[in-house]
Amino acid sequence: LRYMAPELLLGSRATPSSDIFAFGRLAYFTATGSEPMLDLPREELKQELRQLAKRDELPSLTWSGTSPLVTCCQELCKACLQEAQNRPSADEVWELMQTWQFKEQPKVLDL
Repeated sequence: LRYMAPELLLGSRATPSSDIFAFGRLAYFTATGSEPMLDLPREELKQELRQLAKRDELPSLTWSGTSPLVTCCQELCKACLQEAQNRPSADEVWELMQTWQFKEQPKVLDL
């Protein structure tokens, strides 16, 4: 529910745009380790998200840290969490991510 696009809570059908919203929320979780709106019980969360969707507002996200990855994810999330008609396509998200450059290569975990 925390990753669901607001328009879906108003009865709209799932679209690639709603998937992009969920991807933006997932990117936020990946960058911050925080789940959006975690403090709200399920029914309260659903009600709050519906109200935001009706007002064409999106929940705010809190960022901490200044690493290059966090900065890049902020840009990505800002694009993905817009109103449905303004969200980028999957190809545009990929193109944005291809522009990310880091002074050091990210560490790869040996799983």
